[in-house]
Amino acid sequence: MKIIATVKASEFLERSYTIECGNGNQFIHWIATTACMQFGQEHYPPGIYIPTLLMKKDEDKTVPHPR
Repeated sequence: MKIIATVKASEFLERSYTIECGNGNQFIHWIATTACMQFGQEHYPPGIYIPTLLMKKDEDKTVPHPR
């Protein structure tokens, strides 16, 4: 299973990553942390980014439970 996660660092900087989830039994916070790790590796200056808000990409912009 693959999930597309978008990291939005500011209103001008947004990147999308395809996260490989295996059988699909990963927690949502793991997917967000993995996307932030990939963003930190390719963004200058490199660093550690921590997810602070998670939203689904739908009309209501719902915030799911982290599990």
